[in-house]
This record gives sequence, structure tokens and C-alpha cells, in this order.
Amino acid sequence: MSYAQMTPEVKSMFQSLANKGDWTAQEAFDHLVPESLQGDPQHVTVWMNGGEITTTEWVPARGRAGGSYEEVTRELPDRDCSRIEAGGEYSVENTIMEDMSDNRARQAADITPDELEEIKQTNAIEAEWIEEMLDIQDSQTVLEDLQDVADVTILGEAAEIAAGFLEVACDVVAPVAGGVWAGKTVADRCETTADKVGWGSMATGGTIAVLCTPPGQLAIGGYLLYRVGQRGHAFWKKRQARKAD
Repeated sequence: MSYAQMTPEVKSMFQSLANKGDWTAQEAFDHLVPESLQGDPQHVTVWMNGGEITTTEWVPARGRAGGSYEEVTRELPDRDCSRIEAGGEYSVENTIMEDMSDNRARQAADITPDELEEIKQTNAIEAEWIEEMLDIQDSQTVLEDLQDVADVTILGEAAEIAAGFLEVACDVVAPVAGGVWAGKTVADRCETTADKVGWGSMATGGTIAVLCTPPGQLAIGGYLLYRVGQRGHAFWKKRQARKAD
């Protein structure tokens, strides 16, 4: 992401700096913002204005070997665009971002070589913290991961319920449903009421009897598994489409 793709709020900060000297907002942005932060408007904003950030870091255990990864929260300072030569121009050669309180405490004095080196070291460390901060995008990723876990859990529970339903369906529900369907199909082809009742009843009873046999149970189980597979495939396609978006 380049300066041209930054938010209006970010652009306004660098346009204001550009108005102080003989340089463009693009030049100010490229010079004052560490390259590692230039791709994220949120990172640029924290770099310029400060704020609270949280990172995940390895924290050694006190008094013993080992340690653990923990969330560490820090408050970063608001920064000024400081001039190295106090009375000089605002330019790439004469500016550096530093803690606002340090810049204003120096008043009209120049930044010494030792101070400049210290500022650069501090900036490098804090830029790395900002780059690794747990920002909104990372939080969204975590939420999506939790959603995936929830979906897996729901599917696991659904599978247990489906297994119980499948057993009952094969033993009771499906033979009766199949018998009723067969009876209705046969009855619809008959013309008189007597034939409808007689032949329909025979078809119903015969179908139920067949479906209650081991081959019939196997056929029912295969059909139900086929239908479950269809629904599972549709669910998987929906999940893939949501991730792609």
C-alpha cells in the first residue's frame, strides 16, 4: 500500500507537514514512516500519534528456566516531526520523528549526534512493536478461527445426533414412510375406491415388510447417507465461499 492508498486522515497529517517545508506529502510519508509500517493506515496512525498497543511476546520465567508467550500492553508516545538543526528547514535531510515531550523539552537546541542515534534506536524498537501489534485485522482472523472451531464442534454434535437418527430411521421411520409412499403410488393408479384401498394397502404392507429385512435396511441406510453427504458437501462449499470473501 502506498501513500496514495492511505486514509484521508493519514494523508492530512503528511499534507500538514508538507506545508511546513519545501517537500511533498509523499516525500514526508516515505521519509518519516518506517517502511515496515507503510502498508497499514492503522500502523501509520499509531506511529505518528501514539496509543496503546498489545503484542504477544516471550516472557522469561522469574527465578527459573523457561518462560511463556504472553500479551504485553504498552503506551506509545505521540510523536513530533523534529528538526535536527533547530532553525533549519523541514526536509528529508533535517527531520526525524521522536517523542513529542523530548522534542519540546529541547526547545530551540539542535539534536546532538548522540541524541540522534538514541532516537533512531528507540524508533526501530517501537516500529517493530507496532508491526507486531494485535490489530483489528488480527482480531478478525482470531474470530474466524473461533468460528471454524465452533463449526467443527457443531458438526461433531450434529454427527452424533444424525447417527442416532439414522439408526431410528432405518429401523422404524423409513420403512413406514417408504410403505406409505408405495401405497399412495399404487392407489393413485387405481380407478375405484375399492381398488385404491385394496391394492394400496397391499403395496404399503409389502413395502414395509421388505424394508424391514436386512437388505431393505441396507438400502435405506445407503440412501440416507447419500442425502447426508449432499448436505455436507453443500455446507463445505458455503464455508469455502465465505472464506474466499
